[in-house]
Amino acid sequence: MSRTGLRSRPGQRLHVPRQGAVTCLRRDVAVGAEASARVAIVGASVGQGHDGTARELARRLAGTGVDVTVLDYLDYLDALPAAARHALRDLYAPTVQYLPTVFDGMFRGLERPGALRRLARWTSALAQTRMAQWAEGADAVVSTYPLASETLGDLRRDGHVSATTITYLTDPAAHVLWRHPDIDLHLTVTRATARDAQTTPPQTTPPQMV
Repeated sequence: MSRTGLRSRPGQRLHVPRQGAVTCLRRDVAVGAEASARVAIVGASVGQGHDGTARELARRLAGTGVDVTVLDYLDYLDALPAAARHALRDLYAPTVQYLPTVFDGMFRGLERPGALRRLARWTSALAQTRMAQWAEGADAVVSTYPLASETLGDLRRDGHVSATTITYLTDPAAHVLWRHPDIDLHLTVTRATARDAQTTPPQTTPPQMV
């Protein structure tokens, strides 16, 4: 439960009455138009960084009258073997805490073409059908998880998502998986992360500070 008392579980929609005009994020609606915005936020139950950020964004948006849905990316990788889902969800924290060298090596491997990058791309492709369903009818889709950003960017590129797509970087390093070139907007909370994203490939739209 969030600090405001709003409960948000995977797939649950949060809504509070509108408090004035809501800026619409859909491309065919004028900014500032008097309409209720719908936003889907895709996090992941991997530690508190991705999931906690998704829920806090939902709390703040719901507080302005936006209709918000919070979704857990890992819960819907149905085509992924159970062992792989377990590895993504349950081995992340122990690896970071007890095997930081292994964790660092894995992410360094993902920065360049190779088997790890191909595995990440394969995994993200499995979620395309469900992600497209989540995005249907939304004005914006926000990702707080890098694999979700990969899925969302591919769908945007191929014309399967018309909503504005946003990546909210929760890590201090702008890892390559965070920076899909077809995501409309990248957001970060530190200038160092923004500079990192602008100076290393792939080139994306310049990240904005929030």
